[in-house]
Amino acid sequence: MGHPNRERGCLQGDRREYKDFLSHYRLTLTLCHRHLQTKYNFGTAPWLGWERVTRVPIQPSLVDFSLLSKEETQWLKAHNAQAIAEVMPLLSRTGDENARKWLKKQAL
Repeated sequence: MGHPNRERGCLQGDRREYKDFLSHYRLTLTLCHRHLQTKYNFGTAPWLGWERVTRVPIQPSLVDFSLLSKEETQWLKAHNAQAIAEVMPLLSRTGDENARKWLKKQAL
C-alpha cells in the first residue's frame, strides 16, 4: 500500500478457496486511491477515492447473492459490465472465441 502522503497508492486483496487438494479458485481485486476534488475538506487532509485497476469480471457462480445488499449487487453488476466492455474488444482482436463466450456469461 502507498505511503499516506503520496498522491497515489494501491492495495490488493485476494481470497482463495480450496475445494479439494487439486482444485481451487482465487479472486483478486486491485484498487488504487486517488485524491478527490471536493467542495468541502476535512482540515488540510484530502478526500480519497478508489479506482479499480482489475479489469476482469467476478464470476457470478462464485457469489452468494443472498449475502449482498442491493448496493453491493449493483456495484457487482456495474463492475462486470465495465470489465466486459473493456476486455471484449481486446479478445475480438485475438480471435479467442472460448474467452469471448466465457466473458459473455459473466454479465449479470
